[in-house]
Amino acid sequence: MAIQDFESWRAELYETGNLFHDVPDDPEAEELANQQMFRYIGLVKQIRGKGGVDAVVALIGSMRAEEDEGAYEDTMEALEFFPEAELGRGAALAWRELVSIPKKFSGEVLFGCCQTGAGSVGAFNEVYSELDDEPKRLVGELIAYHENGTWLSGPERGLLRPVRDTFFDSL
Repeated sequence: MAIQDFESWRAELYETGNLFHDVPDDPEAEELANQQMFRYIGLVKQIRGKGGVDAVVALIGSMRAEEDEGAYEDTMEALEFFPEAELGRGAALAWRELVSIPKKFSGEVLFGCCQTGAGSVGAFNEVYSELDDEPKRLVGELIAYHENGTWLSGPERGLLRPVRDTFFDSL
């Protein structure tokens, strides 16, 4: 299904992506939480691989809840449908979102970029290189966190790095 109004889709994705749970002894609240989760999943499935870099940023930014009851698995699956360069570029452009969403999900996004392929890693690193100092520092700290025993501690360690211009180093 094509998205007719991307901005409305994005706004609803952000709203419904902030999932809430733990509503003991309140069947009505539990039902509302389930409806919200299923609406979120429906919105995620509308975009799989479509919408370009803006959709990648929106999907990443929507994963704000600490507990997702598995809903964000659909989000990660949707990200896999994007071309490598769009995924990598979108993930790096989503630096604000990456450093603010729960680390278990930011790590999964970064891991996904590494696993998708060289096109994704290269695109991420190019954008990462162009970030201002403070965003670059924040992203670097996040990557270092995940390289220290979490998502990026295996063969993915060291793949996500700013691209250095070595031209002047040789002079």
